[in-house]
Amino acid sequence: MSTINISVADDDVLQAINSMLDKSVDLSPAMLEITAIMESAAEGAFIDEADPATGKAWEKLSDKTTIPWRAESNHWPGKILQVSGGLAGSIETDHGKDFALIGSGKVQAAMLFFGGKTSARSMIPGVEIPGRRFIGLSASEQQDAVKIIRDFLAE
Repeated sequence: MSTINISVADDDVLQAINSMLDKSVDLSPAMLEITAIMESAAEGAFIDEADPATGKAWEKLSDKTTIPWRAESNHWPGKILQVSGGLAGSIETDHGKDFALIGSGKVQAAMLFFGGKTSARSMIPGVEIPGRRFIGLSASEQQDAVKIIRDFLAE
């Protein structure tokens, strides 16, 4: 491995060089590892039916609206947020030199994540849907992500 030593007496120049070096670090390999942690946490949320960040169980399905609708359409019994498996299967990740992303392109993803009232055009119109977080990291997973970056930078 080659080493470059730079000695600079001017603080402004030193700050500019350090800023340039900070921006040139390509964290892509570390970010790829972090997306794997994020994707695993999301998969776990669907399996456990719980917020991946807090571990708190998702609110149960409504006995008055959702369960009867799912029973009529032959999707009951079943897991929360998994009528067809399309939402869980739509989770995608992306990464680059300084970012790690996770999300879903499904139209209903935001409603099911944040909650809200269904529209008149929905399968069950006018129903208040509770938010059920399916993306997030626990404190332990966050520490794992920080460790990945630290280990990568230490190499």
